Amino acid sequence: MSRDEAWQDVTPDYFDAVPSAGGVAVRMGANVAATLHHHADRLVRALEEPADPDEMLARLFGDAYPDRAASQDFRRRQARWLRDSSAPRRVRDQLAVAPNHVLSPPEVDDWLVTFALARFVDASPRRRRRRLSRPVLAETWFNHVQESLVLAAHPELLGENP
Repeated sequence: MSRDEAWQDVTPDYFDAVPSAGGVAVRMGANVAATLHHHADRLVRALEEPADPDEMLARLFGDAYPDRAASQDFRRRQARWLRDSSAPRRVRDQLAVAPNHVLSPPEVDDWLVTFALARFVDASPRRRRRRLSRPVLAETWFNHVQESLVLAAHPELLGENP
């Protein structure tokens, strides 16, 4: 099987990331690409056009301090940085073009940030606590994407030589 055939020979619900020269090669099925694009787009919209900016920041960035008021103050001071949608926009745009990519290290970081935040777009703090014990399907996919990217970017974590 040729390299081009290997990139095309995936099921609709497939995702894989492997080390590649200068980065990480990602290939996925059409369903996964469409789903990840959808969630990246939802994250972009949540960051750029929130109905309630304070509530959205609290949902995406939980309490960093034991004192809730201190956490809210931190989010207010850091709101501009916390609402930066540039990484999710870049990921969304990549996914709109094609399902297969060779990601540079900064692009891997963009994907990790995007799918770490995407899991909280719909989660209230109470739902987030409940989800820790029983993840939903989208969160399971986000975990798989993140784990695959991290292990492909840092194969030494597996204790094997790349």
